[in-house]
Amino acid sequence: MLFVSLATGRIVGWRRLAPYNNAISVVEVVVVASVVTWLGASIPLILKNQVRVWTALKESVKLTSGYEGALFLLVVESLLGGLVAWYLVVHGLRWLFPEQLTYTWWYGYVVNMVGVLASAAVDPPLFIGFSLLADPERLRAPSSPGLA
Repeated sequence: MLFVSLATGRIVGWRRLAPYNNAISVVEVVVVASVVTWLGASIPLILKNQVRVWTALKESVKLTSGYEGALFLLVVESLLGGLVAWYLVVHGLRWLFPEQLTYTWWYGYVVNMVGVLASAAVDPPLFIGFSLLADPERLRAPSSPGLA
């Protein structure tokens, strides 16, 4: 992602790019993460089937073809959900604690750790989606065992 922003900055010019730096960073993360999601199903394949990495990467690309839109939505949900969770924790804890605590040396560390944990709690749907893609039989199975 850094290479993309450096190349864009050199081509367009740093002064023109500076006001949009935050928006460009979010777009870069979404684009790169969307491309990498094609390879995300390889992790459950490697763990479950004990296949070689290159074979799992090829199988992951096959399994994720046709699901590009859903994977893109998973990435956007994960990114925005994590940012919103972190923001709510960091700014919401100011309402819960007395103002005197916000000036202590440890408050920033605790708030950021709790914010990171809240942000990380949003990411499991992405891995669950990859796990389901890695096991196509599970996707075709009925939702309850009695309906087969």
